[in-house]
Amino acid sequence: MKKILIALVLLLVFGLASVYVFIPGKIKIETTIPLRAAFPGVSRTLIDENSWKKWWPGERPLNYDKQTYSIREKIFSVFDIDIYSANDTINSRLELVLIKNDTMTISWHAEQVSSTNPLIRFSRYRHAKETEENMNEILQSMKAFLEKTKNIYGVEINRTLVKDSVLISTRRSFEHYPNVQEIDAM
Repeated sequence: MKKILIALVLLLVFGLASVYVFIPGKIKIETTIPLRAAFPGVSRTLIDENSWKKWWPGERPLNYDKQTYSIREKIFSVFDIDIYSANDTINSRLELVLIKNDTMTISWHAEQVSSTNPLIRFSRYRHAKETEENMNEILQSMKAFLEKTKNIYGVEINRTLVKDSVLISTRRSFEHYPNVQEIDAM
């Protein structure tokens, strides 16, 4: 009986110690997605809060999986978003990062301070992981909406080659800058 009690106490101590070792004091919540869309169009669409209703994955805009999202501040490519849960608030930041003309990434990150109490610390870690999953699902929904040009510009835009039957071209090399008569003669 004594050995079992000692084993349980050691297991409890090891479990509590592992909470402090494996769960940091500040829990980082980060998710990033690549996006094939033009930066100005995406920024203009996201600044308009009414457009969020069109792509938001939950039943009601800015509510998802028992969390409420509130846009605190909007700047051209940065959105400060507060995430409210039953008993917790997390400040987060959504950033638009330009990669190329038609390629960008959307990064959403937050930080949650954990407690010195091991049970609260573990609970906040689980909550942070759930929040990270929700943020990822929201970003996937945003990506599906924003990668369709009709959703950004109101019309379908296709990239294609145009054959112009009226276009005529000619080429000639000069050792000097051509004058008007030489250009007209071509």
